[in-house]
Amino acid sequence: MKGADRISSLPADIIISILSRLPVKDAVRTSALARSWRHLWTLLPSLRLGCYRDRLGDTRDRYDDATSSWIERVHHLVSSLRTGASLLDFELGHYFSFEQSPLLQSLLDLLLQKDGVQTLRLFSYRNLVLLHLPISYHSLKVLQLHRCHAVLPTGFRGLNRLTTLLLTRVKISNHDLHLLIHASNNLTTFRSVLVTSDDPQAHLSVNISLPLLRHLEFQINEYVDKVCVVSAPCLEEACILISFFKEVCSGDTRAGD
Repeated sequence: MKGADRISSLPADIIISILSRLPVKDAVRTSALARSWRHLWTLLPSLRLGCYRDRLGDTRDRYDDATSSWIERVHHLVSSLRTGASLLDFELGHYFSFEQSPLLQSLLDLLLQKDGVQTLRLFSYRNLVLLHLPISYHSLKVLQLHRCHAVLPTGFRGLNRLTTLLLTRVKISNHDLHLLIHASNNLTTFRSVLVTSDDPQAHLSVNISLPLLRHLEFQINEYVDKVCVVSAPCLEEACILISFFKEVCSGDTRAGD
């Protein structure tokens, strides 16, 4: 039939799959197409949001104001997602400043109220931002942080389904890094590049004992005193990058039977 809306007659899950392949802004705009489309975008399984060019303002104040407004819009977007919807993957990247850490923390807290997030990637392209990770979260499988000062809460119980931990230019205490690694017993991939201690008087000394670890990449820099692979029976690939002369200790890294 000429002029028929054949897309709207498709099952909702297929339409949502189509929307998930569009840029988020375009997916939201489809709500104006028809009444039946109004809320479909709120069921998107993934959100990838970012600004990849430094072009938001001529001065520092205008720049930060524009970035803060952007974070607030993302907060509104996440809060608009339908209750019970399965947001599985979330990626956020921007030229954040440290002063915007409270806004990002509020966004992270809101996001993790959406039970079911499996992948969380946060990229700060300009400055370190301060983030407090949740005391526990049962569905997260992939955590990637770039330019963050990560802090674990008192009573941290681990991310018991986490399989992939990727840290780049992250600042963290020796205690918190050790706890984050070993309270995540299902890790199969761990990458630590340009990770530094948040205490200049206490460098990182890392012991790795992970029964399922298969892929390890660790860069040793002036803030890392030692990396010791105590036990990793499933280890298949290891890359140790040494920027400065430090002690590297290898324990039981034999492949599993």
